[in-house]
Amino acid sequence: MLPQMFAGRTLLLFCPLCRAPAWLKSIMPIRSRINKAAHLAICLGVVCVVRVGLSTIGYKRIDGLLSRFHRAKRRPVDLRKVAWGVSTAARFVPHASCLTQAVAGRFLLARRGQASTIRIGVDGNSSNSLKAHAWLISGKAVVLGGPGLEATSFVHLVDLTEKR
Repeated sequence: MLPQMFAGRTLLLFCPLCRAPAWLKSIMPIRSRINKAAHLAICLGVVCVVRVGLSTIGYKRIDGLLSRFHRAKRRPVDLRKVAWGVSTAARFVPHASCLTQAVAGRFLLARRGQASTIRIGVDGNSSNSLKAHAWLISGKAVVLGGPGLEATSFVHLVDLTEKR
C-alpha cells in the first residue's frame, strides 16, 4: 500500500513492514506492557501466598495444596518469563528465599502442565556454617536458582518432584 497524502502530511494506513494497520501497530507496545504487568501481579500474588504458607503451615502442606492446581493438558510456557516474574516479584516480598521462589515457580509451571523438580543442596565448601540452596529445574534447564551455583560448590541432597 502506498501512503496517502493528506494536506501535505503523509498518513500511513498500513505498516510497510508487517502490513498491519497503523493503529494496531501503535497499540502493540501498550498491550505488551499490560501483559507484563499482569504476569508480574500474578507472580507477586503466588510468591506472597507461598511465602506465608511456608512460614505458617510448612512445605508439605503448601505443596499438597498447590499440587491440586496441576493441569494434565500441557500448554506452551516461556521458562524465561516465569523466571523473570518470580525473581522480580520476590524482590518485593520480605524474606522470599530460594525455596519460596522455587515453589512459586513450580506452581506457575504446573498450571501450564509443565513438569518441574525442586533440587535442594548444601554448600560443600563452608566450614563453620550450613548453607542450603534450592533450584527449580524443568527438563534439563535451571529455571530459578542460578545455573552457575549448582555446579560450583553445592552438593546435591534431594529432588522434590511434584505429586500427580
